[in-house]
Amino acid sequence: MKNLGRNFSLLFALIITVSTYGQTEVSSELTSLIGMPLKEAHTVLLAKGYEIAQSSIFSSKQMWYNEDKNECGTFIFSKDDNHVIISIEPSKEKKCIRGVKASRRVWKSYINGAADMSSPQIDSEREKLKSQGCTASYWIKSPSPGKTAEIWHNKSTQLCKMLSWDTSTKSNVKVIDRDPRLGTNPAPVYDVN
Repeated sequence: MKNLGRNFSLLFALIITVSTYGQTEVSSELTSLIGMPLKEAHTVLLAKGYEIAQSSIFSSKQMWYNEDKNECGTFIFSKDDNHVIISIEPSKEKKCIRGVKASRRVWKSYINGAADMSSPQIDSEREKLKSQGCTASYWIKSPSPGKTAEIWHNKSTQLCKMLSWDTSTKSNVKVIDRDPRLGTNPAPVYDVN
């Protein structure tokens, strides 16, 4: 009877530990992505219902969460240009949920097409970008406080420009060269509401 009580206590302690600290391993669905470039893994993860919860190029980590499966994993990737996934570690559910909520708030600011704002100076710069074969790919509400930005892209020439201005005054209009990889809206296709 003593052994039964001790075994029950150990089992109870294990349940408390797992529920407090999160999952103890990642699924084979996630581990199958080891060795894959991060950009390719994003497509797979989004298709399987995962959402990005946290990302840091500097520490070479990204956290992804699947609410339906209640699974959270941190992807460690290489620092080279391909960012190949090296390993995946389990992560705490509460941290993932907080990260996904924050991420959804950010993605709401990335909207396809041109901004719903206009001024003679903004429209003049838009016309110049159109003459270079660019189209408004997406715009970002408040990329920094009080600012609005549009990303214009010419897919055939890989020209990419950011048109930005002060939101309230529609002044201080600037056009800046951007990396062509930023020419497509990075917001995931899942519903961010």
